[in-house]
Amino acid sequence: MNHDHDTTGLTVGDRDPEPAKLLDRGLDAYDFAATGTSLEDRSGFSVKAVDLATGEVVGGITARTWAGLLGIDMLWVHEEHRRDGRGGRLLRGAEDVHFHKDLTGNPAGGERENPDRN
Repeated sequence: MNHDHDTTGLTVGDRDPEPAKLLDRGLDAYDFAATGTSLEDRSGFSVKAVDLATGEVVGGITARTWAGLLGIDMLWVHEEHRRDGRGGRLLRGAEDVHFHKDLTGNPAGGERENPDRN
């Protein structure tokens, strides 16, 4: 194997979608072969925190499951609602989805909502 890195040029792109596609394909091929899984084994989802008095979304999480793992992509809680446990509730909600439960502790399916989940 040649490790002469002087033969590789680097370029910087402005949100160029082509490198992302190439990386996705390359990582998928490696990961699927290493784990014996496929694209069908992946799923993405989101969980949101809604202020019940106003209906305003005050936080949310985007995540994915694959090969028995839970991956958190983004977690956000509105500044006025931080430090009151909502971030932890969002993480527990994502864990519930990962372990195939809805937010009431039942098998997953349909809308996921439970304001009383601690």
